[in-house]
Amino acid sequence: MLPATCVTSATVLIASACSVGTGTGEITGSLLLRDCNVDLAEYSMRPTFFAADYITNLGAFDGEESPFATIRVQRGSYRESVSDGLIISVYDVNAIARDHLGEPMELTAVDEDRERLIDITFYAGQTCDAGYPDEFWRVPGNLHAVGGTITFLALHAPDLDGGDTEISAILDNAEFATDRPDQRHAVLSGSFRFFYQRGAPAQSFP
Repeated sequence: MLPATCVTSATVLIASACSVGTGTGEITGSLLLRDCNVDLAEYSMRPTFFAADYITNLGAFDGEESPFATIRVQRGSYRESVSDGLIISVYDVNAIARDHLGEPMELTAVDEDRERLIDITFYAGQTCDAGYPDEFWRVPGNLHAVGGTITFLALHAPDLDGGDTEISAILDNAEFATDRPDQRHAVLSGSFRFFYQRGAPAQSFP
């Protein structure tokens, strides 16, 4: 197992085995969370925290071992429950880095009967307060990608080229929804870029 790592431009650190660095990104679009009284035609995530955790995936699609990566692009370095951000699950890092860089990859709903190299979850814990001591009765604003594309321009693949640590991607009309899209829905576009760093873990501060 590879140690987890992350990079961030903020000074407050979150709970994760990760190191600290810098990254850039811009994610904008529309956001509807009707139970939170949120209906934004011009939503901006303003991400400042960028993280990547790598573990070995024994069930990679090509039948060989391949790293599984969890990439986080987030506003601020607080816990996910009080931040807005994206969690990008990359199930076969080697396959994407070897065969799909620069290629728009379709985002599909989890319940579709097809293999997916990538899943994305959007969470809006800051925009939609849910939990003590704020509006504990609200459902957390977690939405899963059901449409649009993501294009990786670079993806750190330690098995293929451990020296190339860049991770960058473009989101194009990524659609996020629940089973009630008339109540909870988002469409986001933008990009991010950062460099994977291995180092001492960050500490968690509430």
